[in-house]
Amino acid sequence: MRLFLLLALLGWSGLAVADFKQGPYLGVGFGGSTDIGVDNFEGDRVNLKIAELIAGYKYNNIFSLEARTGASLVEEPYATGETDADGRAAFATLSFDRYYSLYYRAEVSSPIAKLYLLAGGSTVTLRNEFSNGNTQSSASGQSFGVGAGLRVNSKTLFNIEYRAILATELEDIKVLAFNIDYRL
Repeated sequence: MRLFLLLALLGWSGLAVADFKQGPYLGVGFGGSTDIGVDNFEGDRVNLKIAELIAGYKYNNIFSLEARTGASLVEEPYATGETDADGRAAFATLSFDRYYSLYYRAEVSSPIAKLYLLAGGSTVTLRNEFSNGNTQSSASGQSFGVGAGLRVNSKTLFNIEYRAILATELEDIKVLAFNIDYRL
């Protein structure tokens, strides 16, 4: 088994022949959650819009370390399933108060594009605002994803990724995001 893992790692690194600039990079991203388990007034799932900041260091194609922080751009309304004193449907708003993620990143790249995997962990704080007060809930857990990037110029890449910001037994928050990273 160990021999197989070593051969797989060597094969992976052999495919990663093109190397975008090694060293630190910064980025900014925007996206939306695909399903967080809450319905809006129309019965559709609430889709939270997010913005995030990215900072990382690329040592080589099979080892990069990346930190991210993000939050919701707007609060999304949803029906609570209850009624108020007048018999009207009660509602609340939901948002990412903030989240922090730390990732190990491995990639395979060519001179114009790259594919990458993210694996790490996140801490997420969700905020619910009700008519009679606010609540916050936090959770931490595994986070992982996959992405693809296109080279814009020698230092800038445009990426699209799908990742589970938080994957635990109780919470499963997935995001489709676009980001740009700039090699310093």
